[in-house]
Amino acid sequence: MRRTSHLFLLAALICALFLLVACDTQQEIAQATVELTADQLKIFGTLAEEAAPADYEMSDDLIDLGRMLYFEPRMSASGNMSCNTCHGLNNYGMDGLRFSLGHTGNPVGRNSPSVYNAALHVAQFWDGRAANVEEQAKGPILASGEMGMPSGDEVVSVLKSISGYLPYFEAAFPGEDDPITYDNVGTAIGAFERRLVTPGRF
Repeated sequence: MRRTSHLFLLAALICALFLLVACDTQQEIAQATVELTADQLKIFGTLAEEAAPADYEMSDDLIDLGRMLYFEPRMSASGNMSCNTCHGLNNYGMDGLRFSLGHTGNPVGRNSPSVYNAALHVAQFWDGRAANVEEQAKGPILASGEMGMPSGDEVVSVLKSISGYLPYFEAAFPGEDDPITYDNVGTAIGAFERRLVTPGRF
């Protein structure tokens, strides 16, 4: 019994000492003055309306085309899966699954990150293998476990077979003789994603 009392007393002293040290630390933190530069303060501001690209001009025609392609299921091998399937804009830009499902209904090895604010990231995909959203947009379309298209040429062939797409590509890429290309698909989807930002306070 006496030993137990000593243990309780020792524990009480340790707790009291911890509280004193914690209080002193909190006071030191509260009294510390931190000078932030104007650039550092931008982190706590409001996000821009779009993540502007460095290497091309965004236009409403380009973004409209990108929106159409983002929701286009015919760019998948099964004809029933679009970018929006895994990155649902009505579901915080993701599907909420532990492992996203590919065009065959089988799970892929990873889940889909949100597309909102993705254009502000320093790299794309969970492993950072794509530099920007334009490059990233082309990956899942050709991934066998995801949208499963065999090649970029096949994607172009499908889009060229849909008569309504040509005027949209011509408006989005004026002056190009053959605007329906796989690189332009990635650029258009990327441009659309660059407007998928949440311009609220940090």
